[in-house]
Amino acid sequence: MSAIFTGKNIIYFNRVTSTNNVLSEMLSNSKPLAEGSVIMAEEQSHGRGQHGTFWEASPGKNITISILYKPEFLTIEKQFYLSMAISIGICNFLEDVLNTKVKIKWPNDIYVGDTKIAGILIENSLIGSYLKSSIIGIGLNVNQEIFNSNAANPCSMKLLSGKEYNINELLPRLFEEIEIQYLNLKAKKLPYLKERYLSKLYRFGEDAMYKVKGKTLKCNISDIEESGKLVLLTEEGLCSYDTKEIEFIFKIN
Repeated sequence: MSAIFTGKNIIYFNRVTSTNNVLSEMLSNSKPLAEGSVIMAEEQSHGRGQHGTFWEASPGKNITISILYKPEFLTIEKQFYLSMAISIGICNFLEDVLNTKVKIKWPNDIYVGDTKIAGILIENSLIGSYLKSSIIGIGLNVNQEIFNSNAANPCSMKLLSGKEYNINELLPRLFEEIEIQYLNLKAKKLPYLKERYLSKLYRFGEDAMYKVKGKTLKCNISDIEESGKLVLLTEEGLCSYDTKEIEFIFKIN
Protein backbone atom coordinates (compact mmCIF):
# COMPACT_ATOMS: atom_id res chain seq x y z
CA MET A 1 0.00 0.00 0.00
CA SER A 2 1.14 3.56 -0.64
CA ALA A 3 -0.34 6.90 0.35
CA ILE A 4 -3.46 7.82 -1.60
CA PHE A 5 -3.05 11.61 -1.57
CA THR A 6 -0.34 12.58 0.91
CA GLY A 7 2.82 13.59 -0.93
CA LYS A 8 1.32 13.25 -4.41
CA ASN A 9 2.01 16.96 -4.90
CA ILE A 10 5.42 17.96 -3.50
CA ILE A 11 6.71 21.50 -3.97
CA TYR A 12 10.49 21.69 -3.46
CA PHE A 13 12.54 24.65 -2.28
CA ASN A 14 16.28 24.95 -1.77
CA ARG A 15 16.00 27.40 1.13
CA VAL A 16 13.03 28.89 3.00
CA THR A 17 12.43 30.59 6.33
CA SER A 18 10.25 27.65 7.33
CA THR A 19 8.09 25.24 5.35
CA ASN A 20 5.11 26.13 7.57
CA ASN A 21 5.55 29.81 6.68
CA VAL A 22 5.67 29.04 2.96
CA LEU A 23 2.55 26.89 3.07
CA SER A 24 0.73 29.45 5.18
CA GLU A 25 1.59 32.20 2.69
CA MET A 26 0.35 30.07 -0.20
CA LEU A 27 -2.97 29.50 1.54
CA SER A 28 -3.34 33.16 2.50
CA ASN A 29 -2.81 34.08 -1.17
CA SER A 30 -5.62 31.67 -2.10
CA LYS A 31 -3.28 29.41 -4.04
CA PRO A 32 -5.27 26.23 -4.82
CA LEU A 33 -3.58 23.26 -3.19
CA ALA A 34 -4.93 19.74 -2.97
CA GLU A 35 -5.18 18.01 0.38
CA GLY A 36 -1.98 16.12 1.06
CA SER A 37 0.22 18.67 -0.74
CA VAL A 38 3.71 18.90 0.75
CA ILE A 39 6.20 21.75 0.99
CA MET A 40 9.75 20.41 1.26
CA ALA A 41 12.98 22.34 1.75
CA GLU A 42 16.65 21.46 1.68
CA GLU A 43 17.28 24.16 4.26
CA GLN A 44 15.24 26.29 6.68
CA SER A 45 16.71 29.52 7.99
CA HIS A 46 14.13 29.82 10.75
CA GLY A 47 12.76 26.34 11.34
CA ARG A 48 10.27 26.51 14.20
CA GLY A 49 9.31 24.22 17.05
CA GLN A 50 6.75 24.52 19.82
CA HIS A 51 6.37 27.95 21.53
CA GLY A 52 8.78 29.70 19.18
CA THR A 53 11.73 27.35 19.73
CA PHE A 54 14.31 26.85 16.97
CA TRP A 55 14.61 23.60 15.01
CA GLU A 56 18.19 22.87 13.95
CA ALA A 57 18.65 20.95 10.72
CA SER A 58 21.76 20.78 8.52
CA PRO A 59 20.97 21.42 4.83
CA GLY A 60 20.09 18.29 2.86
CA LYS A 61 20.56 15.89 5.77
CA ASN A 62 17.07 15.77 7.22
CA ILE A 63 13.37 15.72 6.42
CA THR A 64 11.90 19.21 6.78
CA ILE A 65 8.38 19.28 5.39
CA SER A 66 4.91 20.70 5.87
CA ILE A 67 1.80 18.74 4.89
CA LEU A 68 -1.55 20.33 4.11
CA TYR A 69 -4.58 18.51 5.48
CA LYS A 70 -8.17 19.70 5.46
CA PRO A 71 -9.82 18.10 8.52
CA GLU A 72 -13.12 19.92 8.11
CA PHE A 73 -14.81 17.03 9.95
CA LEU A 74 -12.93 17.82 13.18
CA THR A 75 -14.26 20.20 15.83
CA ILE A 76 -12.04 22.65 17.67
CA GLU A 77 -12.56 20.72 20.91
CA LYS A 78 -11.16 17.54 19.34
CA GLN A 79 -8.25 19.08 17.42
CA PHE A 80 -5.63 17.36 19.61
CA TYR A 81 -6.64 14.06 18.00
CA LEU A 82 -4.95 15.34 14.85
CA SER A 83 -1.72 15.71 16.82
CA MET A 84 -2.21 12.18 18.14
CA ALA A 85 -2.70 10.78 14.64
CA ILE A 86 0.38 12.47 13.16
CA SER A 87 2.56 11.47 16.13
CA ILE A 88 1.46 7.83 15.92
CA GLY A 89 2.14 7.75 12.18
CA ILE A 90 5.69 9.04 12.62
CA CYS A 91 6.32 6.56 15.44
CA ASN A 92 5.10 3.66 13.30
CA PHE A 93 7.34 4.76 10.44
CA LEU A 94 10.43 5.03 12.64
CA GLU A 95 9.79 1.75 14.44
CA ASP A 96 9.53 0.01 11.08
CA VAL A 97 12.73 1.54 9.69
CA LEU A 98 14.86 1.50 12.85
CA ASN A 99 13.43 -1.65 14.45
CA THR A 100 13.37 -0.02 17.86
CA LYS A 101 10.80 1.39 20.27
CA VAL A 102 9.81 4.99 19.61
CA LYS A 103 7.91 7.20 22.05
CA ILE A 104 5.91 10.43 21.95
CA LYS A 105 7.00 13.06 24.45
CA TRP A 106 3.89 15.06 25.17
CA PRO A 107 2.53 16.81 23.32
CA ASN A 108 4.20 15.76 20.06
CA ASP A 109 7.96 15.39 20.16
CA ILE A 110 9.22 12.02 18.98
CA TYR A 111 11.80 10.27 21.15
CA VAL A 112 14.02 7.22 21.02
CA GLY A 113 15.09 6.50 24.57
CA ASP A 114 15.72 9.91 26.13
CA THR A 115 16.74 11.55 22.86
CA LYS A 116 14.65 13.63 20.45
CA ILE A 117 14.58 12.52 16.84
CA ALA A 118 11.63 14.51 15.47
CA GLY A 119 9.34 17.40 16.23
CA ILE A 120 5.90 18.40 15.00
CA LEU A 121 4.34 21.84 14.73
CA ILE A 122 0.65 21.94 13.77
CA GLU A 123 -1.01 25.21 12.85
CA ASN A 124 -4.77 25.14 12.32
CA SER A 125 -7.14 27.59 10.68
CA LEU A 126 -10.79 27.52 11.70
CA ILE A 127 -14.20 28.03 10.22
CA GLY A 128 -16.90 28.32 12.84
CA SER A 129 -16.44 25.52 15.39
CA TYR A 130 -14.56 23.26 12.94
CA LEU A 131 -11.07 23.09 11.53
CA LYS A 132 -10.72 24.42 7.99
CA SER A 133 -7.13 23.46 7.21
CA SER A 134 -4.08 22.24 9.08
CA ILE A 135 -0.42 22.80 8.31
CA ILE A 136 1.57 19.86 9.67
CA GLY A 137 5.21 20.85 10.07
CA ILE A 138 7.58 17.93 10.59
CA GLY A 139 11.28 18.02 11.31
CA LEU A 140 12.89 14.57 11.32
CA ASN A 141 16.62 14.12 11.93
CA VAL A 142 17.86 11.63 9.35
CA ASN A 143 21.57 11.84 8.45
CA GLN A 144 22.76 14.68 10.69
CA GLU A 145 25.53 13.66 13.10
CA ILE A 146 26.58 16.96 14.72
CA PHE A 147 24.16 19.31 16.47
CA ASN A 148 25.36 22.78 17.37
CA SER A 149 22.28 24.23 19.06
CA ASN A 150 21.66 24.21 22.80
CA ALA A 151 19.08 21.44 22.47
CA ALA A 152 19.82 19.05 25.32
CA ASN A 153 19.21 15.69 23.71
CA PRO A 154 19.03 15.51 19.90
CA CYS A 155 19.62 12.33 17.90
CA SER A 156 19.15 11.17 14.32
CA MET A 157 18.36 8.00 12.43
CA LYS A 158 22.01 7.72 11.36
CA LEU A 159 23.35 8.19 14.89
CA LEU A 160 21.02 5.44 16.10
CA SER A 161 21.60 2.91 13.33
CA GLY A 162 24.98 3.84 11.86
CA LYS A 163 23.38 3.86 8.40
CA GLU A 164 23.13 6.60 5.78
CA TYR A 165 19.57 6.99 4.45
CA ASN A 166 18.18 8.10 1.11
CA ILE A 167 15.60 10.71 2.07
CA ASN A 168 13.63 10.33 -1.17
CA GLU A 169 13.22 6.63 -0.44
CA LEU A 170 12.02 7.31 3.11
CA LEU A 171 9.36 9.87 2.20
CA PRO A 172 6.75 7.51 0.61
CA ARG A 173 6.89 5.26 3.68
CA LEU A 174 6.53 8.23 6.01
CA PHE A 175 3.59 9.64 4.02
CA GLU A 176 1.87 6.25 4.03
CA GLU A 177 2.09 5.81 7.80
CA ILE A 178 0.89 9.36 8.49
CA GLU A 179 -2.01 9.04 6.05
CA ILE A 180 -3.15 5.75 7.59
CA GLN A 181 -3.58 7.47 10.95
CA TYR A 182 -5.17 10.55 9.38
CA LEU A 183 -7.75 8.29 7.74
CA ASN A 184 -8.36 6.63 11.12
CA LEU A 185 -9.06 10.13 12.44
CA LYS A 186 -11.41 10.83 9.54
CA ALA A 187 -13.21 7.55 10.27
CA LYS A 188 -13.70 8.84 13.84
CA LYS A 189 -11.64 6.08 15.44
CA LEU A 190 -10.92 8.38 18.37
CA PRO A 191 -10.74 5.72 21.14
CA TYR A 192 -8.24 3.77 19.01
CA LEU A 193 -6.07 6.85 18.47
CA LYS A 194 -6.06 7.73 22.15
CA GLU A 195 -5.18 4.16 23.13
CA ARG A 196 -2.30 4.08 20.65
CA TYR A 197 -1.09 7.50 21.75
CA LEU A 198 -1.05 6.54 25.42
CA SER A 199 0.70 3.25 24.62
CA LYS A 200 3.53 5.25 23.02
CA LEU A 201 3.57 8.13 25.49
CA TYR A 202 7.02 8.84 26.95
CA ARG A 203 7.10 8.26 30.74
CA PHE A 204 3.45 7.15 30.82
CA GLY A 205 2.72 5.55 34.18
CA GLU A 206 6.24 6.24 35.50
CA ASP A 207 7.30 8.37 38.44
CA ALA A 208 9.52 11.21 37.20
CA MET A 209 10.49 14.77 38.02
CA TYR A 210 8.78 17.74 36.41
CA LYS A 211 8.79 21.48 36.88
CA VAL A 212 5.11 22.27 37.41
CA LYS A 213 4.19 25.95 37.48
CA GLY A 214 7.75 26.71 38.61
CA LYS A 215 7.92 24.01 41.31
CA THR A 216 9.92 20.79 40.99
CA LEU A 217 7.67 17.83 41.75
CA LYS A 218 7.65 14.05 41.41
CA CYS A 219 4.62 13.17 39.29
CA ASN A 220 3.17 10.32 37.26
CA ILE A 221 1.57 10.79 33.84
CA SER A 222 -1.83 9.11 34.03
CA ASP A 223 -3.90 10.39 31.10
CA ILE A 224 -4.46 12.91 28.32
CA GLU A 225 -7.59 15.06 28.22
CA GLU A 226 -9.48 15.44 24.96
CA SER A 227 -8.27 19.04 24.85
CA GLY A 228 -4.67 17.80 24.90
CA LYS A 229 -3.91 18.72 28.50
CA LEU A 230 -1.58 16.35 30.34
CA VAL A 231 -3.05 14.68 33.44
CA LEU A 232 -0.51 14.13 36.22
CA LEU A 233 -0.90 12.23 39.46
CA THR A 234 0.69 14.40 42.14
CA GLU A 235 0.70 14.31 45.93
CA GLU A 236 -2.41 16.47 45.74
CA GLY A 237 -4.20 14.08 43.38
CA LEU A 238 -4.93 14.28 39.66
CA CYS A 239 -4.25 17.63 38.01
CA SER A 240 -4.23 18.66 34.34
CA TYR A 241 -1.81 21.07 32.71
CA ASP A 242 -1.18 22.71 29.36
CA THR A 243 2.22 22.96 27.69
CA LYS A 244 3.15 26.30 29.25
CA GLU A 245 2.63 25.02 32.80
CA ILE A 246 4.90 21.98 32.84
CA GLU A 247 8.50 21.19 31.92
CA PHE A 248 10.11 17.75 31.73
CA ILE A 249 13.26 17.38 33.83
CA PHE A 250 16.00 15.15 32.47
CA LYS A 251 18.83 13.50 34.35
CA ILE A 252 22.21 15.07 33.76
CA ASN A 253 24.87 12.46 33.04
